[in-house]
Amino acid sequence: MLGIWVRGFAMPSMASARPGRRTASVARPLGAALVAALALLGALVTPATAYAAPSPSGGLATVVTLERATCGVTAAHGVVCWGADDLGQLGTAPGRDSTVARPVPGLGSGVVSLAAGYAHACAALTSGEVRCWGAGESGQLGTGPSLGAGDGTPQPVPGVSDAVAVSAGGNTSCVLRRGGSVSCWGENVFGSVGDGSTANRDHPVAVSGLAGPATKVSVGPGYACALVSGAVACWGANFDGRLGNGTIGGYSTTAAPVTGLRGATDLSAGAVSACAVVGGGVRCWGSGIFGTLGNGSRDMTGTPVTVRGLSGVTSVVGTSQEVCATTAGGRLWCWGDNQGGIVKVSAGSTTVPVLSPLVGVTAVAPGSRHACAVSSVGATCQGLNGSGMLGDGTRTSSRTPVGVVGLTA
Repeated sequence: MLGIWVRGFAMPSMASARPGRRTASVARPLGAALVAALALLGALVTPATAYAAPSPSGGLATVVTLERATCGVTAAHGVVCWGADDLGQLGTAPGRDSTVARPVPGLGSGVVSLAAGYAHACAALTSGEVRCWGAGESGQLGTGPSLGAGDGTPQPVPGVSDAVAVSAGGNTSCVLRRGGSVSCWGENVFGSVGDGSTANRDHPVAVSGLAGPATKVSVGPGYACALVSGAVACWGANFDGRLGNGTIGGYSTTAAPVTGLRGATDLSAGAVSACAVVGGGVRCWGSGIFGTLGNGSRDMTGTPVTVRGLSGVTSVVGTSQEVCATTAGGRLWCWGDNQGGIVKVSAGSTTVPVLSPLVGVTAVAPGSRHACAVSSVGATCQGLNGSGMLGDGTRTSSRTPVGVVGLTA
């Protein structure tokens, strides 16, 4: 992710404030980096003037994007991944990149939830177990110091046998447990683990400060939020107001409520802002530098603002510098920086929702370099493709959706 520069004020770069491997899913300086990134996208992708639906790929129930890879849950409740594998992101021995979907060994069935951070992924199983794989330098695999350098094989997270769902962002992971408690592990420089400390954790620890049982947890780079009885509570970094507590700056090592938010039914913590579904609309808070507040501005706010023109929304997903909302009819509205290309066919950012050409959308995963969705035309991806993360069997970038290869219908 790119750092936040608003009206001449530079927010601290989380990547430069802590040790560890590359963390593109946390803030970096904007300026020339953004210009270079947009120029690179324009040079590498093939322009298109109209949307052309690819052949149906089928086979996926949901999808998540890593920085340079993609994973999805199949109809058989197994996991497949494709793209870069230099850190074991594909669940196999590091170094085996793939341009097509490839099954993750040991996760052929029983997966109920899948999540991805910058270069690691975790899956929750029907047994209540959580298994993680990929980069592990900050403890984000939850398997202890013996695997601190990362692992290409999905490993069980010790002490978790009651998982309902899992979430990950940057180098932090969290699990929603039966009964509504939340535990987190991994990078914790700004309190994103939520246990009252700022020490990295290589094993799950309980989040403090939740007012009741949670029904969802969502992790962004450097912070996390939970849905509790229609309210939202967040913890971690607050440099751009993403904790939603009415302030901008600092951090919180325990959960605290988002100001003035009631009746929320879904939640997503993105790179620089968080959003919740309320009354069929969407409200967001944090930084609008990439347009992710959806209210027509690029300001930052520590309290929720209403996204323009949305109704009938059932789910919201925010990752990288883009946010997407799905309506009950399977239409997809997105807003933000559009580096993954899913906002619209042409390149360029938008500060208000734009209707995607995809129809019958059941899952979407906007990312920093690419984006993927499951819709009536199957599983598709678009954007940059240097590591094969579009899954179409090539390394050719595309602004229009291409079908994922290697899936069974």
